[in-house]
Amino acid sequence: MRYPISIRLLFLWWAFFGASTPVVCQVVAKFHAEHAGVHYTTYLTIDQLAGAPEWRDEDPNPPLDVRQAMTAASAGLKLLFDNADEWKLDLVTLKPMRDRWIYVVSFVAPLSPECKDCLSFPFILVVTMDGKALPAEISPATVQPAVVEEN
Repeated sequence: MRYPISIRLLFLWWAFFGASTPVVCQVVAKFHAEHAGVHYTTYLTIDQLAGAPEWRDEDPNPPLDVRQAMTAASAGLKLLFDNADEWKLDLVTLKPMRDRWIYVVSFVAPLSPECKDCLSFPFILVVTMDGKALPAEISPATVQPAVVEEN
């Protein structure tokens, strides 16, 4: 059986866009970062937020301490970059999201030895209060079609 073109196009659209990203209505926040010309996006969903412990007003400290958040973010950075051990911790921030809190942890990549006055922009990772560093995905805008050289 052959499906009409509209159904086939819908399936192709879903396979390309829908299967790799969370459902848009479930996304609470998107975080963007860039390194070496590659754009990364981290999605924070309602389910991820709801699955993390709440930091109640009567509790003096968050459910996840800062060092645990730093460790989780460092592990997440190692999944993305081979030289993650050379990166420097830049900033750890607590950020409210609806009725929960998250950590936003930023790192700075090492500068190349021949670059003395270069700027390096922070790369951020998000850690929920259950100690999970959210995955940073390569944004579709970064993906370039492969160039095939013909002889």
